[in-house]
Amino acid sequence: MAGTTSFSSSPWFCIHTESQTSRHRKFTAPDGKEYKWILGANRPKLITNDDSHTPVALYHRRRFGLFRAKRQAYLEVLPQAEHMLDTVVITFVYVEKIRRQKEDAAKSL
Repeated sequence: MAGTTSFSSSPWFCIHTESQTSRHRKFTAPDGKEYKWILGANRPKLITNDDSHTPVALYHRRRFGLFRAKRQAYLEVLPQAEHMLDTVVITFVYVEKIRRQKEDAAKSL
């Protein structure tokens, strides 16, 4: 595809972006379904890449306890994604690494 960037380490672990500046990462899981990480300003979330856009995982950032209760960061995997927990974690680590690299690059400008 023109304008598409891919990362692949196996037949199913291939993450696509629509452009270098895209905030979303798509992949096809071992269950044959396509999923998309939405890398919004607040928190990354994993949804099904179909008409339903069903959330399957949410990342909750750490809170320092200034305005709300203090808590550690955690990845919440919803019941509909428990069958592919490894895939969710691996793809999350990858997209979070990309997000942090972009954040660091923006700080250095």
